[in-house]
Amino acid sequence: MLPGQLISVQLSSTPFITQSAFISNQLVKTYFNSVNSALQGKTGVGYGPSITCVGNLRKNGILKAVLAAADATSTSNNPAGAPVRPLLLRLDKIAYEIKALANHQYYVQPVTAAVNKTLSTSNAEVREVFAGLITQFGESYQNDTAAATQTLVNAKPPNSTYRIDRESLSALPAPRYWTYRIQAGGFTYGGIEMESCIHFRIVEVRAALTASLNSSLTGQGPARYVRLSAPQWLRDILAADLTAV
Repeated sequence: MLPGQLISVQLSSTPFITQSAFISNQLVKTYFNSVNSALQGKTGVGYGPSITCVGNLRKNGILKAVLAAADATSTSNNPAGAPVRPLLLRLDKIAYEIKALANHQYYVQPVTAAVNKTLSTSNAEVREVFAGLITQFGESYQNDTAAATQTLVNAKPPNSTYRIDRESLSALPAPRYWTYRIQAGGFTYGGIEMESCIHFRIVEVRAALTASLNSSLTGQGPARYVRLSAPQWLRDILAADLTAV
């Protein structure tokens, strides 16, 4: 298991250890060593918290016991046990940070939910114009510091008011969501709420925009926005505290 493979994230399949169906003492040792190996030689300021965390984990009594059990033939394949999970979440977050610092992206399958809205009723002509815009829409990630009220795509004249805007970011506490609105003139025909700081596949984002637009089709209902959220397992990893001793 190479470090590059260990910390890669693609769609709903992830090699993060807390997502393993069975976590043995030996798996914990292999994962710990792999993450530690991936940090070797890293000197940038961004790696500091991860390096310090690994050092603290080496001294942690719970993890030391698991690593010792991994070295014994009689206990190597035994389950590591629930008490080690908070420590494994820290290792997973380190793996996440290593990849992020390498400028790699994390594409995850979104958890979707309907958000009921009052939308203008769309007809076939309106939907055709917006369908063309959705295929051009290219934003599947945004952080908390982006500018609000930005037109990302809009149609050419005479339909230049047909557009998809990034509008606003929800207030703290997290998770925070960017609202994107499908609109023409003063009318809203659909939209999405996309969780900030999470990479989604653009195909999933476009599908959510299309689903919302379809919900405003004449005779359909209920009209809705589509909310795209990170899966809970990823939120658990991102919430791990690397400064804990």
